[in-house]
Amino acid sequence: MNGKPLSGVSVYADNTLLYDSNILGVTDENGQYLLELPELTTTWRVGGKYTTTYNGKTFNFDLVPDVDQPLAGKTGAVRNFTWKNDSGKIYIYPSFGGFDDNMPEFNMIDLELTLTPVGPLLGGGEGQTIVKRAGPVVDGAGVESIPIGKYKATAKWMPEGHDPIPMQLCLNISGKYADSVDVEFNKSQYSFAYLGELNVKPAK
Repeated sequence: MNGKPLSGVSVYADNTLLYDSNILGVTDENGQYLLELPELTTTWRVGGKYTTTYNGKTFNFDLVPDVDQPLAGKTGAVRNFTWKNDSGKIYIYPSFGGFDDNMPEFNMIDLELTLTPVGPLLGGGEGQTIVKRAGPVVDGAGVESIPIGKYKATAKWMPEGHDPIPMQLCLNISGKYADSVDVEFNKSQYSFAYLGELNVKPAK
């Protein structure tokens, strides 16, 4: 994490020959681990999982090995792991009932979202204010590659040929709209990703 060792990380070696045959271990305070593999004529694929809590929620991440190849049990090998996937995406949904007929046609790429960190990020850093144009993301529209944390979100609509239009936001379709909201990330029901969600409409 930020170049520092992670303790308490679950590390496993999965036997590629025998089903559900794993060797398990945990990293020490220096981020080091040792898995004693039996000297069988087989190979093992090594992986790691990091679990942490943030603002009362549990987050789970698969760690990325420096060498993503099976290793032989007789010879062993060194595998170093890095936590790289500490970011998520925010889906944005326009509330078209809040748009007047005399307004220009809404295009998601004309929406500018500003995210100001509220407290430290999941990874422990202070974070920086993020200003991003929305656009297509997997399975929807919004912004992606956002370091997981808690943010104060504001937005403005910047259609070509028009002055910027302030937007209001809410966290769910039945919620109360405001000039800014605090948005956090939750585990997706359909994937391993962590997501935030915002509804937007022009401010009146």
